[in-house]
Amino acid sequence: MATTTACRRVVVVTPLVVAGVVMWLRRRRRAVLAAVDVGSMEHKLVVARGTEVLHSEAVSVPLALNMEDGRLSAEIVATSRRVLADFRRTAKAFKAEALAGVATAAFRRAANGREALEDHKDVVTLIDQKAEGRLGYLTAIAAAKRSGIKDVISWDSGGGSFQLAIEDRVYEGPVGSGDAHALRDATDIVDQL
Repeated sequence: MATTTACRRVVVVTPLVVAGVVMWLRRRRRAVLAAVDVGSMEHKLVVARGTEVLHSEAVSVPLALNMEDGRLSAEIVATSRRVLADFRRTAKAFKAEALAGVATAAFRRAANGREALEDHKDVVTLIDQKAEGRLGYLTAIAAAKRSGIKDVISWDSGGGSFQLAIEDRVYEGPVGSGDAHALRDATDIVDQL
């Protein structure tokens, strides 16, 4: 049974979004910029000026739980589009000079993933798992530099995938990255033994 919900909450740090903001900040120190992370379970928005976060929010959009026959349900696609349209309005209200974002695992897995992003293809890019891990690593590096930490290992365990990065290398395969749903299914099988 497909379940669609949308609930808002304030978030402090979201790795993919923050990575995008950090990259922009290197180029434009005082510009107001907005970044979106369209994940498998949540859509996140961060609006910042320089290193000051002006607005941060996450909305529960459980894409990964709303697939039917390998396709995102029409209801969850409509919810996703509505949330992304709200994010556009929020970015505009903060007078963001640019809005950009990434879409991840649920859109990679769904046969209609690219189609579901069609209304927002000008600002949201579907990225592969390696790029997702790299963005997480860049976020960890930026946070570590501010804290004086030199050695960094990052992992991103999202609603649809998992990445592990060490020394700017994203590990793929069963050890370093994987489909979170396959891992969940494997756990269910082991529990039955």
